[in-house]
Amino acid sequence: MYCTLVRPKLKHAPVLCNSITSAKGSKLERYQRKFVSLCYLLFLRAFAKLRKATISFVKSVLLLVRIELGSDWTDFH
Repeated sequence: MYCTLVRPKLKHAPVLCNSITSAKGSKLERYQRKFVSLCYLLFLRAFAKLRKATISFVKSVLLLVRIELGSDWTDFH
C-alpha cells in the first residue's frame, strides 16, 4: 500500500523532497516508518483472524467426519 499510494507522490516531487530540511526529512521518515508498521500490524491481525477461521473450519470438518464415520474413526488414527 505504501509503494502504491505514498511512494509515487514522493518520487514525483523531487523538488519538494530535495528542498526540505533535515529535521523535516527525519519527520517524513518517521511518518513512513509509522505507516509501514501500521500496515504490518493490520496484516498480522488479518492473518491471525484468517488462521483462527481456518483452524475452526478444519475442526468442524473433522468433527463431522468423526460423527459420520462413528466407530470407524479409530481406523484412521
